[in-house]
Amino acid sequence: MIKIVRLGAAVVSALTPTGGIVRAQAEREFLRPAQAAKMLADSRPWSATKKDGRDATVSFNPDGSGTFKGGPFALSTKWEIKGEDICITMSVTGVTCHRFVRVAGGLDGYTNGALDLQLRR
Repeated sequence: MIKIVRLGAAVVSALTPTGGIVRAQAEREFLRPAQAAKMLADSRPWSATKKDGRDATVSFNPDGSGTFKGGPFALSTKWEIKGEDICITMSVTGVTCHRFVRVAGGLDGYTNGALDLQLRR
């Protein structure tokens, strides 16, 4: 009986988020804005996915300009470093600011601590 209880506790422990997982999420390493800008703004297209599943192709140029292509829309964008964030301005959505984390295949953009934008190549 004791073995069954221990096994059950081990299974519950394995399936329940642990302090290690929470700690790892809290300790994500954001890039410095200049590092993120250097990776982001190389004029090459990124496949972009927002948290709501919408996707587009975006590119950012070193001079602070960029392009957005999604569905029937092709728009100009602007980006700039503001403090610890990189802020992207589009006429349709206004200004959205992100802090970026390097991930396999690209960058993840966080807004107010929540994943908001995935950029992949």
